[in-house]
This record gives sequence, C-alpha cells and structure tokens, in this order.
Amino acid sequence: MPLELRFESAPDGGYVGVTAASPVHPGPIATMNAGSSNLPIYFQVGGSGVNGAFQAALGPAETRRVNAELTRRYEARFGEGSRQRHAHARRSDVLTTLYVPLSPGEGEVDVSVRGMLYAVGPVLGRGGLAGQRAAYRSIYADAMAAVCVANRDEGAGIEAIRLVLVSTGIYAQGLPPEARSALSADAATLALEGLADGTRAFDAAHQPGTLLVNCGGDKELLAFACAALRLDLPLRLDPEAPLRAP
Repeated sequence: MPLELRFESAPDGGYVGVTAASPVHPGPIATMNAGSSNLPIYFQVGGSGVNGAFQAALGPAETRRVNAELTRRYEARFGEGSRQRHAHARRSDVLTTLYVPLSPGEGEVDVSVRGMLYAVGPVLGRGGLAGQRAAYRSIYADAMAAVCVANRDEGAGIEAIRLVLVSTGIYAQGLPPEARSALSADAATLALEGLADGTRAFDAAHQPGTLLVNCGGDKELLAFACAALRLDLPLRLDPEAPLRAP
C-alpha cells in the first residue's frame, strides 16, 4: 500500500495533543512517543519532553497501566527481568519501538487513538547520526511492523500513524544549532525509509496508509517535506491544518 504523508497542527498552529484526535484524519490512529533509555524511566512513560506530554495526557492510572504493559512487552522480547537489568546497566543500545494499546476515555485519550508507539532512539553527539543510520531506520521499521501486527492479530484497525522524530530534541543537545536542521531532514528521510521497510512482511489490508506529521513549527514541516521530496512520497497540505507551505 502506498504511504501518504499528511501534516497536522492545532488550531493555534501549535502541536496537536499527543493523544488527541487528528484534525486531518478522522479514522483510528497510533501515536508515537519519543521514549527514554535513561533511569528511572527506561522504556517507561514519564519525565520531560514528548514522553512527559504522554504522562500528562494519559493521567496517573493509565500511565501505570501503560508502563506495566511496556515492561511486559519489553520482557517478552528480551527476556524475563530484562528491562530492570538493562536499565541499571544503562543500556542505550536497545533501539526499537514497542506498541501498547491505549484505553479510550482515560485521561485525555481520544476514542480514535488506539495505541501508543514507544520509540527509543540514540543519544547523539556532534557526529549526529553517523554510525547510527541503520539502527535509526530500524526504529521506524519496528514501529510500522508493530502497527501491522496490532491490526492483523488484535483487530486494532489503525489507519494512520502520528509520527515523532526521535533523538532530534533532548537527545540532540550535543549538536551545534546549525547542524540540527540538517539532522532533522536526514532523520525524517531515514524514518520514512524505515516505515516503508516495515510494511514488507504484511498484507496491504493490515498496513496503515497514512503518516501524520504533528507540526508545532517549522522543524517537522520542513524536515518531512524535504524527506518526502527526496523519496518521491505523496504529501498533502490540508486546508484544515493551519500550516505554511514549505
């Protein structure tokens, strides 16, 4: 199934809430979180940035449930007790995405938001993504595969993924400011390539066909527009979204 890129924004031009309905896609979505490899929130919801926004949107009860499910799914993949061991060993090399279903109506979770994709990217130094390109791409391949599995095995019915660029905010503080725009465009290109990779083992009926770029400014808009042009991927600027054309 061809992937289509659509840009969304809140009415005031800021970011759409992480668990809010999309203003440009009315169907079921999965929303991506930029997760953490740091103690005490190793593969857990909390802290600051996007991960903190998820904690606020989910509320205390749903955050506890989601964190327990993240632990369960992490250990199903890496072994019993692995999350705690890896956290205390300060493992920053486990770069992947885990899918967790969300509970509509809990906290600020809209009924259209079926699940969260918890993505952990690399902590970047002045070299940016050098030496991390394949790993970065695989994070997004894992995200797409996780949604396809949820659609196939759990009947999630997810039609779109709300994207976030991992490692380009807090984890990119080691880069000079002039390098961050180029990093974002490079990261968006790898993300789109990885998402396409993740569809290959699944029937079209289980694939989400729409990628939502949550824009609160120029960063995501320019990065993903540039990446889509590089990859000849269809993109739409919707009249419902208060965005400037790149």
